[in-house]
Amino acid sequence: MNVVHQLEITALMLQEITALMLQKTELMLQEITALMLQKIIALMLQEITALLLQETELMLQEITALMLQERIALMLQEITALLLQETELMLQEITALMLQETELM
Repeated sequence: MNVVHQLEITALMLQEITALMLQKTELMLQEITALMLQKIIALMLQEITALLLQETELMLQEITALMLQERIALMLQEITALLLQETELMLQEITALMLQETELM
């Protein structure tokens, strides 16, 4: 009976040890899973950030190109207006000179 009692005690101890080991294993797996999820999320955020930066850079390049086109168009309008004014003044001067020459004849 003493041996049976000892076997029962040993069985109970093994059950307790097994339960503790299972609890510890479950906690470790939860921690490992949490760390892996954090790492996966960090990698995904890095990828998303990289894509957003690329997209932002492309958009800024497009906006810059459009702004430059608009500036160039405005400058060309101003240059054209100035050339037209200059041409009109020159034509007026030429016309006046031709009229003077015609009157002198």
